[in-house]
Order: sequence, then C-alpha cells, then structure tokens
Amino acid sequence: MTKNDLNSLLTALLLFSTLLVMTFGVNTIIEKYSIGNPKTIGLTEIASMATIVATFIATVTLLIAIVGLWLIARQVKAAAELNKITQDEARENRQFDIQREKELRAVEFYKTYTDPLHMEHFSKARNYLRVTDHNDEEQKWNNLKIESQSATELRVNISIMLNFFLGMAMMYNRNLVDRSIIKILFRVVSPTYYNEAEWYIKRLEQKYKDEVLIKEWREMNNNLINMG
Repeated sequence: MTKNDLNSLLTALLLFSTLLVMTFGVNTIIEKYSIGNPKTIGLTEIASMATIVATFIATVTLLIAIVGLWLIARQVKAAAELNKITQDEARENRQFDIQREKELRAVEFYKTYTDPLHMEHFSKARNYLRVTDHNDEEQKWNNLKIESQSATELRVNISIMLNFFLGMAMMYNRNLVDRSIIKILFRVVSPTYYNEAEWYIKRLEQKYKDEVLIKEWREMNNNLINMG
C-alpha cells in the first residue's frame, strides 16, 4: 500500500466517522424532541448529548489511529523486507563478481605461462638451474656473475621465471586467485620448477637477507600438494 492509499483510507474513515456522529446526533434529537413528544431542551440534556458525541468521536478517532499505525507498521515491515532482499542480492552479486575475478586471474596466469615467449624464458631458466651436484651449483652461480651477454640473458630468464611464480604464490596464499584452477594447472609444474630453482633461491636470499620468495613459493606448493 502506497502513502497516497494510506492517506485516502484515513480520510475516508474520518469522513465516515463524522457522518456517523451527525446522524447519531440528529436521530437523538428527533427521538427526544419530535412533535409527538414535545419537550424543552435543558442544559442536562445538552450536556448528556455532548458527552455521548464526544465519547463517540474519541472512540472513532482512536480506531482511526490504531488502523493508521497498523498500516504504517505494515509499510515499515514491507520496506525492511524489501531492503533486506536488495542487500542480499547485492551481496550475492558482489560475491559472484569477486569469484569471477579470481577465476580470471587464475586463467591469466595460465595464459602467461603458455605464452610462447614466456615458455622460452621458463625453459632456458629451468635448464640452466638444473644441477647435478654442489660443484655444478657453484660453477653456475659464479657464471651468472660474469658480465657478458649470455650471463645477462640467463639472469633475465631466471628473473622472469621467479617473478612469475612469486607473483602467483603471493596471490594464491592471500586467496586472490581461484585456488582450484591453480591446483589443476600448476600442481605439478610449480613444485617441479621450485625443486630445480631452490638452490639458486637460497643463495639469493642469503645474499639479500630476504626469505620472502622461498617462503611464499614453498607455502603455495605445500598447499597445492596437500589439497584434496
């Protein structure tokens, strides 16, 4: 019921009560002071009639107020229910949007990984970081320090690979990507790259006194492996 409907109903009730009061008063006067029963109107009769009329008006006014409050309460309740429905729908839509964003980010990581240019960087980095023993590890670490074009290209390849997995790990650990998609696409790939790059990462962390990379990446790998 709209506000205009409520106002119209209350107005109709007020007019109806006024009409009843007028009819009641006229009938009372006719019955007591008709031609067949002539009687002089005294103050007592007037006061009695006034009391009756006032009581009737008060009763009708109270009823109108009760009806009005009831209708207002219904409107308030309906508005509250509508507002709750609207909020629930907005919350559901927002949750859907958030989940959709997570899925798109996960798919974007896979697109980047399968991009031919990135795959070339990843492949070269992985092949270089694969070592047989400690001596091999030491030699490759020292070779990367050399200022040459080949060493620079290797450092670039390794940085691209590490930045990719670190970025994915940080978003994965903070639940900013769809974990189920990452699990399907990188459950084997990520630990494999990590195992071959672990020695290099540890040396980087020792050099720069920062364990963020290995901590984030290892946490994601453990979660990927242990996910049901």
